[in-house]
Amino acid sequence: TFSCATLFHTVDIRLTEYLDYFTAMASTLFGLWTALVRVFNITNTSNQWVLAAPILGFYMFHVMRMAGIRFAYGYNMRASITLVITQAVLWCLWSFINYKKVPHAKWMVAGHI
Repeated sequence: TFSCATLFHTVDIRLTEYLDYFTAMASTLFGLWTALVRVFNITNTSNQWVLAAPILGFYMFHVMRMAGIRFAYGYNMRASITLVITQAVLWCLWSFINYKKVPHAKWMVAGHI
């Protein structure tokens, strides 16, 4: 994501803009998937793939909408902010639940607030 953002802000063309926006969304969705797996303790690989399927579906929809229909900056911003807030809430929930068991949980809360 950082490389694509740097490239886009160095060479501002359509391809680098797509790379910047789409890798940022992929990173955000991967963070959401990771939070869901961790918070709900999904250890079975098959269940992790079941969880990944709608997230991958949303990503494909997002890319098709942004690249094929209309590159809507407002939609992208709302989608990204919603996903990041959801992720932060999940990590805070996990931290509060595991506050006594996991020493670094309090730092995760501080990092998300």
